[in-house]
Amino acid sequence: VWIPDGYKDTPADRKTPRVPGEDTPWWNADWPCRVQLRFSGWPGEIGAGGVRLHGRAAPDLRDLRVIDPDGNPSNFQVLFHEPDVCASLAVELPKPGGQVHWLYYGNPKAAKIDPMRCNPQRPDWSARGGVLLRTYRKAQPGHPKTLAELKEMISKAQCEGAAILSQMAIGHNPFGESDEFLSVMVGRLAAAKDGKYGFRAFGDDACWVTIDGREVLSWPGPRERSAWRGEEWRHPPHKDCMVELTKGLHEVVFYHEEGEGLQIAALGWQPPWAWMSGGKPVLVHGKEYYGFREIQNADWGDRRILRSGRYEARDRPVLAAPNLYTEWTYWIPDTERQIAMATLSLDARGRNAVTRCRWETDDGTVLVHEGPTAFLRHLFWSGGRRKSTVTVWDEQGNSDSVACPLPIWQINVGNAPQPRVPKGTPRVEAYLDHLQKAPPYDLAGLTHADLVNYALFFYTFDDDRKAVEAIRRLLAEKPDHPDLPELALTCFVAPLRGGFDPDVAEKLTDVLARTDALSKAIDAAKAELADPEDGEHQLTVRARIAELQKLKRDLPLHRAHVLAFGKGRFDEALEVLDGLVKKHLHGESGAEQAFGRRALIAKGDVLLLQAKYKDAEKVYREAERLDPRQMTRAQKMTRIGGYPFRVADYLSRDLHRYALETIDDWEDILPVAKLEGETFYLRGKVMYLGWPSVAAVKYLELSERVNPSAPHVPEAAWLKANCLLAIGHYQEALAAFGRIQDELTNATYLKLIPEKIEQCRAGLAGAATRRAGEKGKGG
Repeated sequence: VWIPDGYKDTPADRKTPRVPGEDTPWWNADWPCRVQLRFSGWPGEIGAGGVRLHGRAAPDLRDLRVIDPDGNPSNFQVLFHEPDVCASLAVELPKPGGQVHWLYYGNPKAAKIDPMRCNPQRPDWSARGGVLLRTYRKAQPGHPKTLAELKEMISKAQCEGAAILSQMAIGHNPFGESDEFLSVMVGRLAAAKDGKYGFRAFGDDACWVTIDGREVLSWPGPRERSAWRGEEWRHPPHKDCMVELTKGLHEVVFYHEEGEGLQIAALGWQPPWAWMSGGKPVLVHGKEYYGFREIQNADWGDRRILRSGRYEARDRPVLAAPNLYTEWTYWIPDTERQIAMATLSLDARGRNAVTRCRWETDDGTVLVHEGPTAFLRHLFWSGGRRKSTVTVWDEQGNSDSVACPLPIWQINVGNAPQPRVPKGTPRVEAYLDHLQKAPPYDLAGLTHADLVNYALFFYTFDDDRKAVEAIRRLLAEKPDHPDLPELALTCFVAPLRGGFDPDVAEKLTDVLARTDALSKAIDAAKAELADPEDGEHQLTVRARIAELQKLKRDLPLHRAHVLAFGKGRFDEALEVLDGLVKKHLHGESGAEQAFGRRALIAKGDVLLLQAKYKDAEKVYREAERLDPRQMTRAQKMTRIGGYPFRVADYLSRDLHRYALETIDDWEDILPVAKLEGETFYLRGKVMYLGWPSVAAVKYLELSERVNPSAPHVPEAAWLKANCLLAIGHYQEALAAFGRIQDELTNATYLKLIPEKIEQCRAGLAGAATRRAGEKGKGG
């Protein structure tokens, strides 16, 4: 075993192995590729970890050879191999201290050998350190009631992955989706003396424990969410047992079955001695503590951490050897969905220096790095086995490409959506910052699953235009997509708010009605109330039910708004609203009457859009008369005077949704105020500042049309022109700015007009250039 000069077996030396020089001799010329295997100096005779082979090894891995620095073969075991992704290895390390071995591969003519018998001096080696984990994908859902039934399920299941852990504990499936899977953990536990040992199994859903082949704990599932006490993950469900053990090694096997929702599989113990700290017994309430604690790494036989080092090629000028991994996963607020930040690190080496790296992902994004090393990040909008290609070039123009897939799995699965996270949260800020700096996503390259999460994410963080773009494409390509009902429930107001698109809004209305998604969501939420949850969760669920019930009741109102405001189909909208007024305005309950009154106000809006101002005023005054919240004239004047200041306050703090809710309240209590145009002007202003869109333009136009002589008209015209410019309607914006120049006298606006006109002309020129380029490509 190679021991570097000056090695003292200090903690620092054990932690970081010394690296051999660049001139390490090639073990065998028939093997074209090799990678450094760097092992920590922790105690233990086994090193374990994953190594990427980039598809260059034989399909059955018969060409793998582990060689120590002296050129001697080492015993090893392939625990699991995921083609084109990585191989999970366990390597024998009989000597202490940090060590560096080499893994050779890429020889198509290599003979098949027994890798656990490579070293003739230790022909009986087996990987016995640490805890061996294997996970399996169920052939079909189901909860076994006995260990025999579980083993039968395992025999029919597909193995998803394997690795050696330091402890007998997992909180999710590291090799696949964390629902509907099975896992088995096997370890050799060292009992220091004869005695009675307690074991505590944490399990959701089912678990069984055997020791030396004898079943000592049986705990079938499934578990309800209520089994988790207090804060989730801190107080998981558990069950105890007591076992007589003799001094020595004992084989412990933990079997685990997971259905849906939360999951954990872990084993702790209570040995027949007091726990020590600093060489002294731990005292609890003045007495030595003999309770349950985690089983230490050394009790399973320590493993050393394997980390791959540099990759080398014997006869290639340059070798692409990317390391692609998931750095972060992030819950989209108010959903059960995750997105993932992937990181590519590259340390490519060859006879010439690497000067360029290109990373092309399966969603159409291309990232390029200039320089010898690369460290690139990319946000994937959905999980699964994502594909990508990495290409490198050296200073002589030589290049090498390799397929680089990335399995992304959702973790920490729970039944309840994660709460909305403020924008100031560091991880959220990291994602938003990456999206601002990254190249724009080409929606044509995104998968349908990507589009769903893309829309949910941007809707959550108030970018309705991007959300609606994704929904529009999904509706066009996959109108029967199974996630459309959820998308419609969450993002329904986006095409009515900042990303106004009447076609998308109408189709989402149809989705909600056709799939009965609202009724199903309400029933699912009510089912959660059957569990004896804590009070906070109960309040959250009840608020969600009330929100869904309101949306279900309001759906016809939304549809009428789309027909009138977006489609100009006024007669159809009036037919819908007249039916609602007739049915609900004089109903039995106060809630029903309030809904009928809202339908009456919406009818006035349709008349207003048709320029039937007297008819609209009559309907608005009727709605005010029917309002049970009767107010004196002084109270009305106070409200009217206070609303604009509240809107201005919310705008100063970028709280656009609260500003819109204030305007909604204003128009509900005093609908006749719409005839003054101020509420339309403020609504258009809020939408322009928050989400520039066609909808904002329409409200600003309406504010001038209903009251042409109002004080807000000059600013409304200015905001309208800027909104047209922001959404790329350059010709209309040019006309709007020209009108301001000709008709208005505000010196501030007139001073800024020339610059705005130049921006419009530049936009028109750029659009013409793009059209010419597209025409050329088509020819």
